[in-house]
Amino acid sequence: MIFTDTNPGWRESLEIFCGFLAAGGYSLETTHAMATPERRDFLSAALHDWRLQPCANPGFRATVRERLGLRATESWPTYLRAHGLGWSVAAMLVAGVAGWTGRTAAKIKLETERDAMAVAYLVELDPRVQARLRR
Repeated sequence: MIFTDTNPGWRESLEIFCGFLAAGGYSLETTHAMATPERRDFLSAALHDWRLQPCANPGFRATVRERLGLRATESWPTYLRAHGLGWSVAAMLVAGVAGWTGRTAAKIKLETERDAMAVAYLVELDPRVQARLRR
């Protein structure tokens, strides 16, 4: 829906939108007539009249500067002591996932090579298979 009293640029927006719909036979007038509501509901009226006036916190900037100042004085060893457990757990998880992935890849490769070796061995033993391969 397009409310002309709440959107000052409604005509420009509608013209851009109608440019996309022109191929379908729509025009600005027919689209505007279809989009104009017959009545306004209670929620639209209440939202139109609603104005937010937040109160500013006078100590906000000082609090932010204080928090940034605390972080700026923190050294690398202090950071490691405070966050060592978390980084250790993350490193163990990465090592575990990498090990499991490597094991799975090696297992798949081994099974593939084992199957190929078994087929090659059986082909060498069976003269009927050898006769079909030589044709």
